Amino acid sequence: MNRYTWLVLGCISFTIVGCTSLVPAPSPFDNFTSPDEFTLYSLRPAMEVRDGGDPKDENFHGHTVVGKTAVSAEDQKKLADAFRKGVADHDNSVAGCFLPHHGMRMKQDDRMVDLVICFKCAQVLVYAPDGKSSSILISTSPRKTFDEVLTKAGVPLGEKSE
Repeated sequence: MNRYTWLVLGCISFTIVGCTSLVPAPSPFDNFTSPDEFTLYSLRPAMEVRDGGDPKDENFHGHTVVGKTAVSAEDQKKLADAFRKGVADHDNSVAGCFLPHHGMRMKQDDRMVDLVICFKCAQVLVYAPDGKSSSILISTSPRKTFDEVLTKAGVPLGEKSE
C-alpha cells in the first residue's frame, strides 16, 4: 500500500476510536439490581505492598485489604448513583498511575463482578468471574461518597487516596 492509503486508513481508525471514546461505558451496577452480596473495600495500593506489605494480609486483586464492609441497600444506592455520576462526569483524562484505594464486589445469583478503583488516575478495573477484565474511566467525584460509607462502617481508609 502506498502512503496515501495508510494515511486514509489511519484517519478512519482515529475517527472510529475518537467516536467510541465518547460513548459512556455501561455501568457494572446495571446488571446487579439487588445484589445478594455487596462489599466495599479499603485498599492499600500494590506499590505500597511491594514496599513491605505482609504476604499473609488479605488482598483484593493484588492490593492489600485495609478493611471492608458489607454495604446496606441504602448505601448501595448511594454508591451506585455516585459511581454513575462519576462515569458521566469523566473528562477523558487519565493519569499514568494506578494506585487504587477502593474496591467493590457485587454478587447476585450466579453473577459476580469486582471493581478496583483508582480515583487519582480516574480508572476502574472491572473483573468478571471468567477472568476477563475491562476498564472504565471515572471522575474523582465519587471518592467522597465511597470514603463516607467506609468511615461510617468504621473501616479505616487506605493511606491518602488523593
